[in-house]
Amino acid sequence: MCGIVGVFGIPDAARVAAHVLQRVQHRGQEAAGIVSADGQYLSRHRGAGSVTNVFNGVDFALELRGNAAVGHTRYATAGRGGIARRERGSKRGIQPLIDDSRVYQSAYAHNGTIPDAEAICMRLEKEGASFASLSDTELFLHFTKRSGKETFSDRLLEAFAQIDGAYSLLVLTPDRLFAARDPHGFRPLCWAPYQGGAVVASEGCAFDLLRIDPKTVVEVEPGTLLEFSPGQIDPRIIRFAPAAFTRFCSFEWIYFARPDTFFGGRSVSAVREDLGRRLARRFPAPSADLVIAVPDSANSHAMGFAEESGLPFKIGLVRSHSVGRTFIDPGEEKRAAAVRLKLNPDRGVLNGKRVVVIDDSIVRGTTTKEIIVLLRRAGAVEVHLRIASPPVIGPCHWGIDTPMADKLIATKLSKEQIALFVGADSLEYLPIEELQQALNDPEGKRHCLTCFNGIHPTKS
Repeated sequence: MCGIVGVFGIPDAARVAAHVLQRVQHRGQEAAGIVSADGQYLSRHRGAGSVTNVFNGVDFALELRGNAAVGHTRYATAGRGGIARRERGSKRGIQPLIDDSRVYQSAYAHNGTIPDAEAICMRLEKEGASFASLSDTELFLHFTKRSGKETFSDRLLEAFAQIDGAYSLLVLTPDRLFAARDPHGFRPLCWAPYQGGAVVASEGCAFDLLRIDPKTVVEVEPGTLLEFSPGQIDPRIIRFAPAAFTRFCSFEWIYFARPDTFFGGRSVSAVREDLGRRLARRFPAPSADLVIAVPDSANSHAMGFAEESGLPFKIGLVRSHSVGRTFIDPGEEKRAAAVRLKLNPDRGVLNGKRVVVIDDSIVRGTTTKEIIVLLRRAGAVEVHLRIASPPVIGPCHWGIDTPMADKLIATKLSKEQIALFVGADSLEYLPIEELQQALNDPEGKRHCLTCFNGIHPTKS
């Protein structure tokens, strides 16, 4: 999971990209980078850390000139492909990646995962290709470079025909910006007109910073390529695959997207509140005194639960926003330590109380256990855990750092055993059919639910 941003036809584009990139920081916090274009050349600045840290003190007018730019904030996955695992910790994997060939200078920013990237790379290496980044994103670069097509858009289309996976992709050349979304639409991508040009981003809430009218925000359709060219107000739209078999990630609704984002005209926060209400109807906690959330991702879930159950919603865990999202911290020990750094219990709220604590999911169980220890130490006499998603039983193939099945606590322990392990008095999950109803997808035909049902999303 990563955040990507594109800016085209706007003076000081890289500075605008840096501001917008901060609004998708929640999608990746390990590293960030921006490539700009001035009509002739590409320039790049990248580094490890948050967007603010990487671009603090950068002279955009000098280092990142031009009226077009692409940006990327990185979350290195540890999925099924060995490439993604190997590239973690390496600066070579920090995007955007640049192809500095004489044929076409281009920069690539990618959100998603190509599951069979390792096998494809081994085949290409046997054919003489050399990989610099150890990232599956570099496949787009190589297939585009190897294409014999005349135009760059046709080269990209030929690359897409050879890659099966999840990709919301931005490609910058010295004078053009391309935006593409894979035929299944696993990851979000949208664009909006701005000051005679255009801005592209993973989530539409990123545009609020620029005071862009939300009514002008357009979601990139699955299986389409947009080409932004000089002098053109609207992009050229190329449909390269039918969008009849979409599989948008259900975890975007539950956890990853910001609550102020809209997908398909629906508010993420409203969907999360609905999940909470459904959870309260199915598994109330009538003996409890109050409802709290594991902030920030479960706030909306918890408000829906409290509203439906008639219990007061309180801030029982205070979050330090200087610490990032623990789910996307690499390494179990780092995640557990981050919980203690990020969250502090409010003893005045919790002491002597029977508490319902709402979280969006349980993956490994280690962070949940740490949270319940905090609540007990703050004086909570009962802790009833309610999870606003089904049990996570399968790894993600498409860009979320969900571990292999043997690392998922719900594949090894029963619900009662998990409650005992994490220290909860009771534990209940939202049934998968309730999730599908909340997503207006009762048959589960338009969303990827692999992490909840173990069914491969493109083979069902």
